[in-house]
Amino acid sequence: DGLLVEAVAMPPLLRQAVAAFFAAHHVEVAFEKRKRRRADPEALARRGPQDRDRDGEGRR
Repeated sequence: DGLLVEAVAMPPLLRQAVAAFFAAHHVEVAFEKRKRRRADPEALARRGPQDRDRDGEGRR
């Protein structure tokens, strides 16, 4: 629909409150690169037929 939202200046009082909250609660977390786990080839393997009752319904 062509809706556009533009930036609006934050009021100074709100900016001060956000800055105080950030200063009180922010905890710096060090970045750790994780190693990928190898893919499990069995995860994509075909599975055998499921257990079926006499009426063809699976177990519940």
